[in-house]
This record gives sequence, structure tokens and C-alpha cells, in this order.
Amino acid sequence: MSNRRSGQLPQPEQEQICYVALQVRGDTTEEIQPHLAQAIDVVLDQEGMVEVIMSSIVTATFNSQSDVSQPPANMLGKLGLNVRAVYGHGEFLRGPMGSSRRFGYGTIFPHIQPMLEKLFALEFGTAKEV
Repeated sequence: MSNRRSGQLPQPEQEQICYVALQVRGDTTEEIQPHLAQAIDVVLDQEGMVEVIMSSIVTATFNSQSDVSQPPANMLGKLGLNVRAVYGHGEFLRGPMGSSRRFGYGTIFPHIQPMLEKLFALEFGTAKEV
């Protein structure tokens, strides 16, 4: 029998994962959308899971069955000159999150602010491990 009450979400679990946070170039929707579509297709082609899309920023993770020390090497080169990216790996909480009324599945990155600061400091067309 489950230890959780009815209507409560199961707890996220610690997993070793590789992650990428990227930003695409563009000041308008018309500029952002094609770059965003191309970057997401590159992540999906490498069996990445898009976690969050927020305007021009995307976070993605790679399954634990692959090498979690870094994203697929050929993926970073395919992102192109209109994308900047930071990547890394570690143990993070992953699973259902939110409330029982509104929840999603994803990864909790407790160090998101410094990760995004490093992302915004990069030139477009570059990727760096954080």
C-alpha cells in the first residue's frame, strides 16, 4: 500500500543526468521561432528531453542510459551560430512536481540562477560546461 495520501503526487527521485540550457538569438517572435525550432530539433535528434521552453530559453536533459557526463558531442556543434549553451551533469531531483491540481514532469535545478548568468555571458555560437 502506498504511503502517500490520495491526490498527492509521488515524490521526485534523485537521478544522475546531463543537462543543457540554451538561448537562441532574436529580438522578435519572427526571429526567435525559426532558431528555436532548429535548436529543439537538434536536441530531440540526440534523444534529449525538452524540459522547459520559456521564450528564447530552453532546458533539456538526456536520459540516464546515455553518458551523463556531457551532452552528445555532435549536438553542441549542430546548434549553430544563433544559439549559446551551457551544459553540465549531476544528481538532481526528477519526477512529478507542482500541486495535485497543476503538475508536470521535470528536473529541479537548484542552481538555475548562476547557470543562466553564465549562459547570458556567452557569445552566440558558443557552448561551455558549467
